[in-house]
Amino acid sequence: MLEALLKGLTLGLLLSIAVGPVIFSIIKQSINNGPRGGFAFVAGVSASDIALVLISNVFTELFRSISSMRLEIGVAGSIFLIVMGIYFLFFKKIPVNEQGQHLMVQIKGMEYARIALSGFLMNILNPAIFLFGLPRPPHLLLTR
Repeated sequence: MLEALLKGLTLGLLLSIAVGPVIFSIIKQSINNGPRGGFAFVAGVSASDIALVLISNVFTELFRSISSMRLEIGVAGSIFLIVMGIYFLFFKKIPVNEQGQHLMVQIKGMEYARIALSGFLMNILNPAIFLFGLPRPPHLLLTR
């Protein structure tokens, strides 16, 4: 019991300082939409983490049966993230005024829900989340 607790705390601390796409998206949301927009994004990411933990605990056997399709799931998630990156890099435009300064857009209540939903989807569709969260068959845990 103590060993599981220590491993869980160690993994949690490691993942909390790991730099990934979510941290850069939080910074982007905070710059574009202010601190409340960043917080709404973080709330969506947290909600997806909670949902994944609950789903993992409830559907462990289902995840064991689809663990043989990790490559396909990873490729599909990677393609989705690359397409989203290309869209935001080349096609999504940030509003600017005549002097080239970023326009601060007034955010309404439903806009915060949209930002939170984007954080939820970005985190839940990240293939790395599944690599850390899915149970591994014992033969894959052995390293040489």
